[in-house]
Amino acid sequence: MLHRPNRTWARLAAWWLPLSAAVCVWWAVPLVLLGRVAPPFLDYIESASVTTRWASPAEVLRGASAWVPFVSPDQPAGALTATLAVFVLASALLAAAGLYGLLLRGMPARGRLLVIAAIGLVAMSAAWVGPGDGALAEPLRAFLDGPGAPLRNVHKAEPLLRLPLALGLAHLLSRLAVRLPVPARSSRTTAAPARRERVLAVVGVLALAAGIALSPAWLGRIAPEGAYAGLPDEWSQAADWLAANAPAPSAFAAGDAGAGGEDSAAPDPAATTRALVVPGSAFGRQLWGVTRDEPLQPLATTPWEVRDSIPLQPAPALVRQLTDARAHLLIAHPAHLAAAIEAGPDLDLTRVLVTDPSWAGPATDAELAT
Repeated sequence: MLHRPNRTWARLAAWWLPLSAAVCVWWAVPLVLLGRVAPPFLDYIESASVTTRWASPAEVLRGASAWVPFVSPDQPAGALTATLAVFVLASALLAAAGLYGLLLRGMPARGRLLVIAAIGLVAMSAAWVGPGDGALAEPLRAFLDGPGAPLRNVHKAEPLLRLPLALGLAHLLSRLAVRLPVPARSSRTTAAPARRERVLAVVGVLALAAGIALSPAWLGRIAPEGAYAGLPDEWSQAADWLAANAPAPSAFAAGDAGAGGEDSAAPDPAATTRALVVPGSAFGRQLWGVTRDEPLQPLATTPWEVRDSIPLQPAPALVRQLTDARAHLLIAHPAHLAAAIEAGPDLDLTRVLVTDPSWAGPATDAELAT
C-alpha cells in the first residue's frame, strides 16, 4: 500500500492474488452447492435492508459497520462497540485521529491511501438509508438484493478503510513524538513545558481511547457467549443409537435388479427414513452451550431432519411439513404429531431426540405411543 509498483511489488502481487482467490474457494464452493439444495434463505435473514441498516458513514468510520452485533447479543465485544456510549466515543475519537493523521502533510502515500479509504467508505455506506443518505441508496439496495447478492454483507470491505485509518493514526502519533520537546536544564521559559504538556495530553487521550476500545480483548470478551468444551455424551449416544437402529437397505436397492414385480417399485426404507430432532432450535442454542449448527451434525451417519431458522430443504412443502410437525409437538398429542408427519412427503419418524440436558436416551416405541 505504501510502495510504488515495481518488480518486487509485482512479484508479491503474483503470489498474493491467486492465493487469496484460493482461500475464497473454501466458502464459495460450498455456498454454490448449498444454493442447489436449499431455498434462498439469505433473502429473508440477510437482506440488504438488514446488512446496510446500521452502515451510516459515522458508524462505518468508527468500525461498527457490521450488522450482526446490533441484532445478536451473544457477541459481547461487538455489542459493546455498537451500543455502549463509552465505546462509541472511544472508537469515534480514534477514527477522527486516524483521519486527521491521514490528511497531514508528510503522510507517506497520502493520495493513494485516501483513495483506498474513500472506496471502502463508499462501498460500506452508499446503500445506507437515513438522514443525509444519497439518491442511490435504494437502487443500491435493490442491486444487493438481486445480482449483487454476493456483496450484500458490505462490512467485508472494512480493511479498505481500517488499514488507512490505522496508518494515519500511527503517522499522527509519530508527528506528536517529533514535536515533543526535550526538557533542558538551562531552559528558563515556560513555553517548552506548556507545549510538552499539551502533546502529552493529546497522546494520553488517544492512549485512553485505544485502551477502552481494546478492553474487550483484554477481558476475554472476544469469543461469543455460550462457549463449550465439547459435545455432551448424550449426543454421541444418540448418533450411535440411530446408526445401530437404521433400516437396512433392501435387496433391490443393493443391486438385485433382476427382482421384478411390485417389489421393484417399493421404496427403500433406508433411503426414505430419517430422524426428527425436536424441539427445533433456531440456531443451535442449548443450555450447555451455543453450537449454532445442530450438535448432531458432526456425529450422525444416518439421515436426520430438524426445523430451524435455516431449513436446508429444496421443497417448500417439506419445510411446511416440519413447521406443522413442530407445532403439533408443542401443543398436541404425539399421535397428532405422527399423523402430521405421515401426511407430508419423504419423511418417516423413527425416533425423537430431545435437546434437553436431562435427556436419558432415545425414547422407546411404547413411550412414543403414549
